[in-house]
Amino acid sequence: SDVCSSDLAAAPLATVEAQTIQLFAQTVPAVASIDVEFTHPSVDGSVPARTMLLSQGSGFLYDDQGHIVTNAHVVSDQNDYLVRFGTSRAYTAIVIGRDSASDIAVLALAAPVDIAPLSLSQRAPLTGMWVMAIGNPLGLRDSMSIGVVSAVGRTLDNDGAYRIPDIIQVDAAINPGSSGGVLIDSCGAVIGITTAIQSTSGNFEGIGYAIPAHRLHQIVPILISQGYYQHPWIGIQMQD
Repeated sequence: SDVCSSDLAAAPLATVEAQTIQLFAQTVPAVASIDVEFTHPSVDGSVPARTMLLSQGSGFLYDDQGHIVTNAHVVSDQNDYLVRFGTSRAYTAIVIGRDSASDIAVLALAAPVDIAPLSLSQRAPLTGMWVMAIGNPLGLRDSMSIGVVSAVGRTLDNDGAYRIPDIIQVDAAINPGSSGGVLIDSCGAVIGITTAIQSTSGNFEGIGYAIPAHRLHQIVPILISQGYYQHPWIGIQMQD
């Protein structure tokens, strides 16, 4: 059924619950865990060396060409990563485009996957919209939280050099490791990617931020085609 046309407010709780389960089931296969492979050396010859996967962040399958969209800060340290969908084997991927100013990056899988990509929402985010966040908070793969759009049109400081505009503020739980995960609307489309939290403890305190889908529409195709995005820059700065 088309959950976007359903009147969720008037629907019985069991119906809303079933629709939530359906949305999660159809979305989660394309949500990725972006990992780094780490080899722990042997210890005194008694403990053998072993390779471990360290969870780095989240992302999602953008198209049927094997492109993964995530945050630039998730893949800022290197170019080679391992990408895992659910309990599937890890796929190798390389960063082919990175834009630190908008905190968006694209990876390309080395091998195709038989997974349907997620579509970007054409809807404008509005305060009060129901949203679902799916990602890998604290390394816990395929976690879901539910909330609403708390505000739209926020700006987010990015390393002090740039400010990212049109940020969505949400109250769905977002934690370290959620970065690059998806924010899904009631139609099952990606309305944004979770990118940051406002916190005094380092963990979720009720305010999360997401980059809206229209920014992904604008920037991701350019990152895929040329590897970078050229922002307009007047060359004027202000100071006291």
